[in-house]
Amino acid sequence: MTLLTSFLVALATLVSITFGAIASDWPEFRGGPERSGIWNEPGLPPTLPKNGPAVLWKQTLGSGYAGPAVADGRVFIMDRLNPSATNAADTERLLCLDANDGKQLWQLPYTRALKLKGGYDNGPRCTTTVRDGRVYAFGAMGDLHCVDAKSGAVIWKKDLMAESAAVVPDWGFANAPLIEDKLLIVQAGAKPGGTVMAFDKKTGKELWRALDDKAGYSPVIAITAAGRRQLIVWTGEAMCALNPADGSVFWHMRRKLAWDQAISVPTFHARLNLVLFPSDREGCIALQLGSDKPAASVAWDRTTLGCLHTSPILVGDHIYALNHYGLDKATCGDLRCLSVADGDLVWAEKSVTTLKGFAQATITRNAANDTWYITNDTGELILARATPEGFKELARAQLTGKTWSHPAYANGRIYSRSETSLVCASLK
Repeated sequence: MTLLTSFLVALATLVSITFGAIASDWPEFRGGPERSGIWNEPGLPPTLPKNGPAVLWKQTLGSGYAGPAVADGRVFIMDRLNPSATNAADTERLLCLDANDGKQLWQLPYTRALKLKGGYDNGPRCTTTVRDGRVYAFGAMGDLHCVDAKSGAVIWKKDLMAESAAVVPDWGFANAPLIEDKLLIVQAGAKPGGTVMAFDKKTGKELWRALDDKAGYSPVIAITAAGRRQLIVWTGEAMCALNPADGSVFWHMRRKLAWDQAISVPTFHARLNLVLFPSDREGCIALQLGSDKPAASVAWDRTTLGCLHTSPILVGDHIYALNHYGLDKATCGDLRCLSVADGDLVWAEKSVTTLKGFAQATITRNAANDTWYITNDTGELILARATPEGFKELARAQLTGKTWSHPAYANGRIYSRSETSLVCASLK
């Protein structure tokens, strides 16, 4: 075997291992630490059976918006028990299910009264984060747990309201925990100076806290820009970058939002060095990051896209996301394609959802077959292709009931939550 042949074999093996690892699990919000909503799973057809994907199992859940995470043959999800049905008043739970048959393996219930704005007291919002045999779960009222993934035993826990004087956002904590090196990071809303808190992921020891803003709902992301790791944080008052080493502020840019609704995940375009923040009623602002040191300035600020629950998908030099009613009721529910460079609207597609108020769709792209998987607010699963040239629907089927939750994709399956149950269906 020649040196070149050996190199090619090793490279092919590495690619195979990498793709297999990516395809096998969905261990956190939007699939992985990049929180991009893009995964690579080969062998999936870009269509659906005539009668829709085969449902492999269905498990009844309590209420909530938290999406599932899938790791090592297990599904982890949070819910709230119905007091009238269980006599367990105001109980949140972390559940562990067998990924193959949906049977419960263990549960971690704890008492917590939910008192949130507008009657949205129906349970946890955060997808769990699974790493190195541990599950990190963040409840709607600030209960933070680190749990052994196999046994369900609590390794450490925090009551952020009691221990850190956390101020709960109007609609509850919704930012999925982020792991960055040895840190577990959340928007905690702690007082004083703890909008963002970092804990030792193994022990739960507080390592640093930062900012005095109102906590937002948007999950923190970690990027590399200007040769530095930066935590991009979208609070209820500002767009920020923190140093993960100690929480010091690299930059902080205020932006007033209606109802403090920083919900969508910021989108980082590495080549253009831009971070995009699309909000419900203000539109999308793009910040140009510094190339030689951490800094930010406004590149453009447009009303061509406003997001509520939907987070954009970035492919090449374009982003794709569901527009919301805050900017224009006539365009609420449009799937939109925008140029990252200038925010220009390239096209809009009206077929993804029929709802015009609080429209929602979670968009995920399988790069291996260049197919888009879209779950909309009425519980439909749509397979499609989208490019700057336009949108093409490939298949559509009813999968669940009404949902605002993010699904998980693992091992050729979709795990999707409705208001009452979790469904596992085959995509093969």
